[in-house]
Amino acid sequence: MDTKVYIAGEKMFKFVSKISESKLPQLSPVSKIIDPRKIAVGCQIRCLVWKGTNKLELHQQFRKIRFYEIPNEKIKNICAGRSYYLILTETGKAYTLPSKIKNKISWDLAVPLNFFTDNNLFIKSIKMSYSRNYFLCKKGKLFSCKSDPFSEDPIMIKENVTKFFTCFCSDRFYFILKNNELYACGENYNGQLGIGNKNDQRVPIKVQDWNTMDVLKLKPFKEHTILITKNERKIYSSGNGLYNGHGSLIRKFTEIPFFKKKKIMKISGGDYFTLVLTDENVLYGWGFLEDNYPTIDYKKNYYKPQVIKPPYLLNNTKNFFNNLEIECGSNVCFLYFSTRKSCLKEDFKILFESKKFCDSVLNIPNTDPNQSIDSKNENHEIISIPIHKLLVELRTNLKINEIQKIINQNNFTKRELNEFLKWIYFDEISNSNILKNILNSLNLSFPPNNNLEKDLLTLYQDEETKDFSILITQNIKKKNKVQNIKGEEEKEYNEGQEKIVNIPVHKLILLTRSNLYHELFEFSNEKKLNQIKDYSGKSIQSLKILIKYFYTDKIELKKNEKNLISIVEELEDAVEYYQLNTISNLYTELNKIKIKYNILLY
Repeated sequence: MDTKVYIAGEKMFKFVSKISESKLPQLSPVSKIIDPRKIAVGCQIRCLVWKGTNKLELHQQFRKIRFYEIPNEKIKNICAGRSYYLILTETGKAYTLPSKIKNKISWDLAVPLNFFTDNNLFIKSIKMSYSRNYFLCKKGKLFSCKSDPFSEDPIMIKENVTKFFTCFCSDRFYFILKNNELYACGENYNGQLGIGNKNDQRVPIKVQDWNTMDVLKLKPFKEHTILITKNERKIYSSGNGLYNGHGSLIRKFTEIPFFKKKKIMKISGGDYFTLVLTDENVLYGWGFLEDNYPTIDYKKNYYKPQVIKPPYLLNNTKNFFNNLEIECGSNVCFLYFSTRKSCLKEDFKILFESKKFCDSVLNIPNTDPNQSIDSKNENHEIISIPIHKLLVELRTNLKINEIQKIINQNNFTKRELNEFLKWIYFDEISNSNILKNILNSLNLSFPPNNNLEKDLLTLYQDEETKDFSILITQNIKKKNKVQNIKGEEEKEYNEGQEKIVNIPVHKLILLTRSNLYHELFEFSNEKKLNQIKDYSGKSIQSLKILIKYFYTDKIELKKNEKNLISIVEELEDAVEYYQLNTISNLYTELNKIKIKYNILLY
């Protein structure tokens, strides 16, 4: 199924209209935006679309008006404000773009915010409010500046911050400290801050009764604020009763009665409307999208949550909410599928095309007199094709010398061998006749009985051929005895002592699936490097699950798994740390786990 974007906004879709309406209109398709990684929605129907590793498209009224690319960077996140967009890269740098292309502003490239680079500050996350930008840097330092990022240098407003929340619909922001205390700051004329009064706060103030409750996500809209708890997945709100889901003015965060027996998976919204997705895959909405207020007759009803019917295509797509993203602007809402997918074959295709880390060759006769010959070959009548021995032997269950012997007997050409290797590395069958001929010569069936995923699972289970070790330090919490990896001897560890755990793996898998290890092996002075210490801070449990994901592209977790929530949290951070493929499906796999076991994480 092609990835398309569905939109609600303007006159196409309203959460409320006339009281006499019996049905809500369905969402309307927008074909101009295809395969987005993420959409950052600004005012009206202007948005920045993140596509691919470092590519961006600026859209206005469903028309692409500008294309951008961030040279030599990988985008990590984008967000929208009233007049600008912010872009965060995986190297911790921030860039900005205008939300409107005017005669006075003509930027061919996104402009870097050099303040953070000059001060050696690595940015972890970015957000924008109505009039300010926020940057959370390493060591929990939260910085802020005006919405025009060039009008002033950012200033630090708090340290030891673990999470922060804001929305460009309002001028309020919240943050959580390491001790789990929630603080609020900004306008509060309708009790939107949830602190129990209607006084604006120019300096952050602690939100009482929330120091012992986990806040998963928080959205400060124009007239109200929505909050979701992490463990129980309950939804709370405060502010103007016309928009907060209660129907009455609420000055402290109070659970919305309508959702008391439901678990919340996602929230979004704009100036005057809210969207809520439950664990039952039902989308609810309330409020309105237009800038003008509804009629007096309808005011008593439009705050009530109503079921939002998705388009026919979405409604008939199996488990469509698994990958559904909801991005809202001030008066518009985009629903779309994120373009994360299985990258197993793609990663091995990249390995095949790069010809890096090859440790063996297959030789074929040079039948083309114009063919360029490798000057290193002593015999100019032979062409040597570099390969990765482990992978070729795995896919064929034959030794390289056996394959070479059959190649010599059949006088395979370079084209034929190339077709064979494309199947070996990433299961491509572009010429079935050629591949059938080769596989029959190797006494292998056609169509092949095996595929890359199946063979790599077999490789994962083969402990004897693993040629590399990841070392991870574990703190001993109680006195115990452990055996070495072969079970040959026992060693006693005392409480408080550290032990080194050895996780065996195939080096070829690491360098293929993780750019972190790829660069390590490529630039390492130690050519025979066979072990490395992992500095990610991941637990042994999560690291072992991640290693299996490298082989299978699947995440397997049981509901009774110890520290299940912590493991999922650690794995969500793995994409950035291990520099996985930018369209890696790891997030999708984790999302399936969350839905299956009712886990809700920010």
